[in-house]
Amino acid sequence: MHSENQSKGVHYAKSQRLLEINHAHLQLMESLLDEGKKHNIFKPDIDPLQVNINIAALGGYYLINQHTLGLVYHISMISPQALEARRKVIKETILSWLLVDPSSTAHE
Repeated sequence: MHSENQSKGVHYAKSQRLLEINHAHLQLMESLLDEGKKHNIFKPDIDPLQVNINIAALGGYYLINQHTLGLVYHISMISPQALEARRKVIKETILSWLLVDPSSTAHE
């Protein structure tokens, strides 16, 4: 994706399949958020596009930089334990942003 951004997305723009996949993901997120908003679980002002971008950013940065982060912190960033810890952080981060009352809901 980094090199694609450097070329201003010219190759991605030619891929109908990538556009369809991303549109489907956005529709799914919108549907999930709408359902949560209807039941007063999710805040009313949440933008599904921003949710998708944030999830991608939280996971993508970690994976793209796994080698340098692993060297800096002296750990395997892709061990099962590290990946599970990262998954939990992403989940807690996103849910604390989305939930009307993060303290009242069991997240597991």
